[in-house]
Amino acid sequence: MVSIFWFQPRYLARWLARWNPDVLFFIETDQKVIALTIDDSPHPNLTPRILDVLQRFDVRATFFVLGDRVAGNEEILTRMRAEGHQLGNHMMYDRRSILLSRERFTRNLEAADALIQPTGVPKWFRPGSGWFSGWMIEQALARGYRCCVGSIYPHDNKLRRPNWIARTVRERAYPGAIIVLHDGHPKREYVITVLEGLIPALQAKGYEFLTVSELYALK
Repeated sequence: MVSIFWFQPRYLARWLARWNPDVLFFIETDQKVIALTIDDSPHPNLTPRILDVLQRFDVRATFFVLGDRVAGNEEILTRMRAEGHQLGNHMMYDRRSILLSRERFTRNLEAADALIQPTGVPKWFRPGSGWFSGWMIEQALARGYRCCVGSIYPHDNKLRRPNWIARTVRERAYPGAIIVLHDGHPKREYVITVLEGLIPALQAKGYEFLTVSELYALK
């Protein structure tokens, strides 16, 4: 069972999507499109470097922003919007959302919403650590949010091996997939190397990078 969740076979994503129709894991499409999502933004030093790489390769991404990291970094969020990236809600703090009570979950979602001012239609949230429950989805939907979990998770926040991470994502990529990478800490600067290797490799295969809402619109 552990190996299934580690290697994330495509049939697992299909099974999860079938049983959770209000949660976005990927979309079914024959078009060579893919979404890059980046969690735990912003970081005052790392995030601008990530944005520089995305700008160099003309790629739009979806950043899932933590509310408690907005103060002092508002200019970074302004740059994200100006360069065509989408902002999503990753709650207020870098904690497991599944452990929150209903009241605290709702309060955190709404507080982060006010700070982040997410972009795109619909608005997207990603629970901390990716785990969700039915009532969390209901609370989010009532506030104009849909849940995006993703389908390619290379465990980049744990392994810290950029070449392995880039190769893993490249080998697992497929049309309609959603990639999950991480920002938010200076020790994660290896994500720069990951992106510099991964993006041109997927573009050479004919993939176009879309925001989550752009990808969802093709569903």
